[in-house]
Amino acid sequence: MILGSLYCEISPYDIEKAKKYLDLRQKDALMLRDSFKISENYLVYGEIFIDQGKFEEAEKILFKALGVVQRNKYDRKIKLIFNQLAIMYERMGDYDKALDYHFKSLRSRISDGSSVEISVAYNNIGWTYENLRDYERALEFYNKTYFLKKKENISWGMIIALVNKSNIHNILGEYDSGFLYAKQAIDFCKSNCTPSDMYEARMGIGKSYLVQNSADSALIHFSKALEIANGIKSNRLVIEPLIYLAKANFSKKQLTACLDYLERANFLLQTNYSLAHELLIYKTYSDVYKELGNYQLVAEYLQRQSQLESKLYSGSIIKNVAEASVSAIDNNRKVTIDTQKELLTLKENAIAQQRVITIISVVLLVLLVLVALMLWYAIRTKGRINHILNKRVKERTRELNLRNDELNRLALEQSTILEKLNQQVRAFTVTLSGLMHVAEKDVQDPLAIAYLRKLDKEISKMKNKTSLFLKPEAVTNKTSPKEELSV
Repeated sequence: MILGSLYCEISPYDIEKAKKYLDLRQKDALMLRDSFKISENYLVYGEIFIDQGKFEEAEKILFKALGVVQRNKYDRKIKLIFNQLAIMYERMGDYDKALDYHFKSLRSRISDGSSVEISVAYNNIGWTYENLRDYERALEFYNKTYFLKKKENISWGMIIALVNKSNIHNILGEYDSGFLYAKQAIDFCKSNCTPSDMYEARMGIGKSYLVQNSADSALIHFSKALEIANGIKSNRLVIEPLIYLAKANFSKKQLTACLDYLERANFLLQTNYSLAHELLIYKTYSDVYKELGNYQLVAEYLQRQSQLESKLYSGSIIKNVAEASVSAIDNNRKVTIDTQKELLTLKENAIAQQRVITIISVVLLVLLVLVALMLWYAIRTKGRINHILNKRVKERTRELNLRNDELNRLALEQSTILEKLNQQVRAFTVTLSGLMHVAEKDVQDPLAIAYLRKLDKEISKMKNKTSLFLKPEAVTNKTSPKEELSV
């Protein structure tokens, strides 16, 4: 991990020194037999060799990486190797092989299902068709990239997609559309942009100004792009703004500056080879020397350009490109058919699941209705029982009240009779007591007097006992008819 970090930190400044750390990292991976790291390191080696123009070495190392990845079934690494091979063949000018590997990379990315990765493959295929000057097909794949990113809200790579669309519209003479997409790239870069994105945006808007003969505006943007490339420490990125600075100066008839930029670009091309850049340099050289009247050099550069173009657009390459395109179309059709079959299967499964869900929903609804009916019936039954009980309670209460009233009436009558009896007994005892006192005074016999006194005591006792005839209390256990029972 430390060696990998050192490589990443040093590689932008000193690739040879960084490569030594990569060698140590690969040595450790081989010692540990770590296939994953070995394949990763092979990929990095391949990238270094491609940037240095060592295509044979890059091809060997990338096929080694492909072997390791396929043996160990690192499926997610395969698309990266295919992509590196395609870039390598593109730099070499073997566009038929480049296209073949780009389509292989696309199929691998479709299998992974990542929209970001698929958009990258579309963009790379469009770039290859652009180099083959098949601009209609290039625009088709650039549009696929752009609309996929827009649909999935993918910001990564959106600037490159906009710039590529801008370049194709400019080549097709649709300058307004070209400038519109280039301006969108610049505007997009104001809020979310890396140095590499800003580089692409500057190059895109610069090319739009150049085709509209606004060389001064183009020079500003190409110069800023060159500053960014120098800041990134990427000689590969430096080449393109140098070429277009030469073109902008040629438009202004500043031929010395134009030749200076071309010399710098041609020098860097020796270690960062790209056939497309070499063609641009030769074409610009021939235009400059034609303007200077040096027709010998014009003929020389036109001959070089013609040799490259004959190699690039030879019959075998065009045939292979056509075969690769047809194969890709067939594969796309196959993928589309397979996808449609999968969609139909998924749709049928979804319908079956929906049917089951519908049946379950209906059953639950029926159960819910039944439970509601049962609750309603139970509540209604309870209400009827309460009504019957309340009715019976009212009737019983009424009976009790009637009995209570009858008892109260009888008690009142008895109380009245007892009161009268009490009054009569008291009156009798008082009279009898008075007569006893009178008789006691009239009788002289001591024995009779003793009996009279004893009789008087008994009368007094009888008088006292008449207090027991008290008025009884009325019955008060009367029940209100308003009190109801409930169950």
